[in-house]
Parts: sequence; C-alpha cells; structure tokens
Amino acid sequence: MKINAVIPVKSLAHGKTRLAGFLDDADRAALNASLLDHALDLAEVFPGLSNTIVVSADKRVLEIAKSRGALGLRETNSGLNPAIELGMTAARNNRARAILVLPTDLPIATAEDLLALAVSPAGMTIAADRRGFGTNALCVPTSEDFTFRFGDDSFVAHLEEAQLSGLSAHIVHRPNLSFDIDTPDDYRHWKAMH
Repeated sequence: MKINAVIPVKSLAHGKTRLAGFLDDADRAALNASLLDHALDLAEVFPGLSNTIVVSADKRVLEIAKSRGALGLRETNSGLNPAIELGMTAARNNRARAILVLPTDLPIATAEDLLALAVSPAGMTIAADRRGFGTNALCVPTSEDFTFRFGDDSFVAHLEEAQLSGLSAHIVHRPNLSFDIDTPDDYRHWKAMH
C-alpha cells in the first residue's frame, strides 16, 4: 500500500513567473520557499518524508528536501512532465504502488486532502483546479504506463490518458485542493484568508 509523493519544483528564484509583474524577485523566491515548506509539511504527515521525492534543477530546493528527510532528484530534462516521469521511475525503484503528484502551489491543502486522493479505489485519482481546466493533484499507480500531460487543459488530458491506459478515473472534489496560486488575484485571495 506504499505511496510516494512526487513534488516537482521549478526553482525558488524562477517559479511563479506569472506573478513576476506583481511580486519582485525576492518576494517570489520567498513565496516559493514557503510553498515548498508547506508541501513538505503535508508530505511529512502523508505519505511521510521518507516516501517523498522532490524533483528540481534547483540545488537549493534539493538541499531543503534532503534536510527534511525527502529524496532530492536533480531534474535532467527541463519541464514539468519529464520531472514527474523521473519521480515515477524513482517510486518504481522504491517499490511504491502509486505516486501522488503534489504541486507546491496548493497553500491551503491539508494532509486529509492528500489521503482523500490516496484512499480512492484503484485507478487514477485526480483533483482539478477551481476553473476545471488544470490538474492540481494526481494519484497514479506505478504499475501503469501513464503519460503525464500537465500543461493547458491538463484535467481533460489526464482523464483521456487514464482511458488510454485502461485506468478508471476518480475525481476528487475538495476546495483545499482546487485552490492554487497562479495569478495576482489568487495571491490576494490567499493573503486575505489569513
């Protein structure tokens, strides 16, 4: 029943580029570090940091992951989907039965939200963003040949991929998983929460 969390991280300095005109470089880097800490806090509760793989080209991100007890993997190909694929390979080597793809920009997600993704029946479990277009979290068995399709309209693309892979698809509706930080409005909304 072992699950590995895979946390892909662009970099502390270059993540959240859509906020570039809104936050200066230092504030964006601080936000990215805070979001990474939150994702690692969630992973610590479930599935545990020893079952967590952080994939990044950023040396600092990998140092943080290692200092927290997670496995840090250096991203070799640039891009989100190849980074997750690298995490999937590591999870297979780790004999995990599934991976839980956990983006860092889910600031109000809880460990209970992650458990809801993991306790669904066999198959792929997915949570959409609140607009219904993007994929905010994904749980996929390691036994399947699954092509990750993060990018524009990834929610529908991942549902199509599940069908191609012969996997049943389960959609999880949880407000904490549907909220991500992509735009200045998202950031303001999040700040207004606390």
